[in-house]
Amino acid sequence: MSVNDELDVFDFKKELVSTYYGSDDASLMQKFMDSEPGDSVQNAFNIIIEELAKESDSLLGNSLIFTKNNDLHDATTVTVKRAEMLELLSKIITKKQSLAEKASNVDLNSPTFQMFQQICVDNLKAALISLNVDNEMSQLIVTNWGKSMKEWQKELSKRMAILEGQ
Repeated sequence: MSVNDELDVFDFKKELVSTYYGSDDASLMQKFMDSEPGDSVQNAFNIIIEELAKESDSLLGNSLIFTKNNDLHDATTVTVKRAEMLELLSKIITKKQSLAEKASNVDLNSPTFQMFQQICVDNLKAALISLNVDNEMSQLIVTNWGKSMKEWQKELSKRMAILEGQ
């Protein structure tokens, strides 16, 4: 096969992929290319899950064609491959759910969260200074705010329970 034949094969494959996806749907590669750098892992999971679901449907179609043509050996082979793909899809969805649950469980005692709390206090103090609140009044405000925040973890837990119950 010459270089020109190879290029023709690549062009032909690209044309077939484009036909497969149709004009209304972007290819898998295009979906990833169109994603913004800050797009979430969730978005990548969704793209992969959608693609695997399409491939599963394609395998089902192949299996049905083989069955209709009384080619039970190939139909069985394709059915097994489809079952493997569905198992993989199930694992990905389970992993996605696990990651979503972990993301919603914030460690309120972690050094990162404690640093975040300190940043909030520092920004509150900076805001008071920018409003020309004198130092004594600023200390009173921060102290009273601190006292009102003593039960914030319990309040957060209550609100999260309500939110999760919805």
